Amino acid sequence: LPDRPRALLKQYRERDKHLNSIGSVDYHIHTRHSPDCRVPASVVVDTAIRRGLTEIAVTDHDTIAGGVETRRYAEGKPIKVIVGAEINTDQGEVIGLNLKEEISERRLIEVLRIIKDQGGQAMVPHPYGILRRKRLKVPIDSLKCMVDIIEIHNGRSLFGGHDHLALAIAIRLNLQKVVGSDAHF
Repeated sequence: LPDRPRALLKQYRERDKHLNSIGSVDYHIHTRHSPDCRVPASVVVDTAIRRGLTEIAVTDHDTIAGGVETRRYAEGKPIKVIVGAEINTDQGEVIGLNLKEEISERRLIEVLRIIKDQGGQAMVPHPYGILRRKRLKVPIDSLKCMVDIIEIHNGRSLFGGHDHLALAIAIRLNLQKVVGSDAHF
């Protein structure tokens, strides 16, 4: 193989190694609490369990209501639910995980600070989704001290070829790597 295809193949193998090691989790799911989704918490939990997931994060747009409802429904079931929100900031979307309260702020740096103040983790979703209007508009490097997690694969990204870019920056910045379906069912 010529050098470029060989390098790409190596990058995809590296990405797949990380995807396989992540296991049966999904850190980016929406419920009826997102304006573009109609699925109730019960369907999310029952479907996730049926598909063998052991941990999910419900990250509705600009609210933790779906995560709270989903975690309540999942009590006593063989699945862990993380309460989160995908927040549309002035600089694009960011996800807060393990949130305890709603975040009404929309300035990126303040949102990241509030996530940390709640004891949560900040995640960059679909960092290289070229067709996404709300992707983060600032370099991830500039947020290194405030971001914990990067989504290295998003199920709704049309061009998965950008996954290797997310993986590369996650490795370089030593960020936790996760996958998300971004399911709106």
